Amino acid sequence: MRVVPQLILIFLIKDTNKDPPQVFISYQWDSQDDVKALRDKMERSGFSCWMDIGQMGGGDFLSAKIDQGIRNCKVGETI
Repeated sequence: MRVVPQLILIFLIKDTNKDPPQVFISYQWDSQDDVKALRDKMERSGFSCWMDIGQMGGGDFLSAKIDQGIRNCKVGETI
């Protein structure tokens, strides 16, 4: 995995209540492969993540789903 220089990562104490996702991930589409690898690593470590490709489906209202994901998370991660 290449290093993403604009990465801001905030660590939090694991919480057994993982509904809704703890971490909201915002990223640039050209970094998607690296971001998916980071998300997978975080989830293997016990953190639940909100990422557009995992939580959105056809017919969803983009802005409403993103707003809901941000409001319900405990931490935001910008990549």
